[in-house]
Amino acid sequence: MKIANFILHYPIKKSRESFAILIEAINEASKTQNIKTDNRDSKIEKQKDKIEELTELYESSLNRELMLIEQLNELEKIANSRIASNNLMDN
Repeated sequence: MKIANFILHYPIKKSRESFAILIEAINEASKTQNIKTDNRDSKIEKQKDKIEELTELYESSLNRELMLIEQLNELEKIANSRIASNNLMDN
């Protein structure tokens, strides 16, 4: 059970000195958990940024490929029409 859940279910009266050591231990453990959570959140954010960057690069490369395919198709049309006109001239 996490410390926060424990505290919610079994509240400790801070006014009692007999619980001072326990309260301090709980506070320290809570700080440690917060640091771990912050580190995890930071790593997740970095990964999200990396995914976004890679997605943009991927989409850019797809667009570039589509543009090159269109150019290739146009050049093939031009080449085919020239071949056809050369064939007509030869006959």
